[in-house]
Amino acid sequence: MAKQDTSKTKHILDRNLTTHNARDIDGYLANQSPDVEFVLPGGVTLHGRDQVRHYTEALWKAFPDGQRPPNLCLPVHTLVR
Repeated sequence: MAKQDTSKTKHILDRNLTTHNARDIDGYLANQSPDVEFVLPGGVTLHGRDQVRHYTEALWKAFPDGQRPPNLCLPVHTLVR
């Protein structure tokens, strides 16, 4: 993947993390493709923004203080200790 492609991907992931942690459901969904598919553990697949909305809102209700760390995505070849 070219550097430009990876920086675009990182920007998209950063927006996902920012809107997720801010509990900005509209911003979070706007960052997703209309035909988004989320594959969850256990083989469950969410199809489209409406299903992602319902799942995400339920997740936020169950874990109201839950946050994803801003450094969740690291560059390739980064040493994590």
